[in-house]
Amino acid sequence: MDKDIERLFKDINSKDNHVRLTALNQLLKITDNTVDWFDDVYLELVEKLSNNNSYQRSISILLLCNLAKSDKNNKVAGLLSDILTHTYDKKFITSRQCIQNIWKIAILDKKYETQIVNHLNQQYITCKDEKHFNLIRQDIIETLNKIYKKNLDEDLKEKILKLIEIDFPA
Repeated sequence: MDKDIERLFKDINSKDNHVRLTALNQLLKITDNTVDWFDDVYLELVEKLSNNNSYQRSISILLLCNLAKSDKNNKVAGLLSDILTHTYDKKFITSRQCIQNIWKIAILDKKYETQIVNHLNQQYITCKDEKHFNLIRQDIIETLNKIYKKNLDEDLKEKILKLIEIDFPA
C-alpha cells in the first residue's frame, strides 16, 4: 500500500470534519476500481464497524461496500451479517448509507445477493414502526433495483413489485 493511501487512512480518523470527509471522498473515488490493498485495511475497517462514533461506522460501511470487489480471500462473506446489522444502526444516516450501498456487495456473488435481498425484504416489511420508514422503504427499493439492473433477475423484479404493492396503514 503506497504512502498516499496510508495518509488517507490516517486522515479518515481525523477529528477535523473537512480533513476526514476529503480523505473519505478520495478513498471512495479510488475504490470505485479494484485495488490490491484490501487485506491491508480490512482489520481497521472491521474495527470501525463497531466504533461508538457513527461517522467511523459509516466510513467503514462505505469503504467495505466499495472494496468488496477487491476481496480476493472472501473475507466479506464472513463479515456480511455484521454489515447488514447496520441497516438498523442507531444513527439514521448510518443505516441509510448502509442500505444505499450494500448493493455493491450483492452484485458480486449470488450468495451475497440472496442474503442481502432477504435481509432487505424483511426490513421493508417490518420497518413500518420505524421513524422515517418511508425513506427506509424508498432506499430499499432503490437498492433492490440496482441489484436487479445489474443481474436482470426476473424473480427479484417480482419481489420488488410485490414489496411496492404492500399498503401500510397510515
